[in-house]
Amino acid sequence: MTPPRLDPRSPGEWGLRVPSTYLVTDRRRLPEARTLAGELAALEAWIDAAVEAGLDAVQIRERDLPARTLTDVAIACCRRAAGRPTRILINDRMDVWLASGADGVHLRADGQPRPLLLR
Repeated sequence: MTPPRLDPRSPGEWGLRVPSTYLVTDRRRLPEARTLAGELAALEAWIDAAVEAGLDAVQIRERDLPARTLTDVAIACCRRAAGRPTRILINDRMDVWLASGADGVHLRADGQPRPLLLR
């Protein structure tokens, strides 16, 4: 599989309306989440609601999750968003982006330099 090319175009050029309605997740802020399993269930329900509402994008920003858990969540959310206008983005984890088939990756300004990520 050829990895997707990083796309430096603006959001409007790759299908997001400008301005866009955009959800950035933080499962620990969800009131019904008390265990990791509960947090993950609440996170997926929240993302499902965003997709159902027709938000332009959801950025899965769960920095503390292990790669496998984050990838599983991303894959499940991408499957449920398939065929819908909502784009699923992964926060700062190119490995999860590539493994999950998400629509994009949000790279932090203070993260790895782009030339290193493209090697």
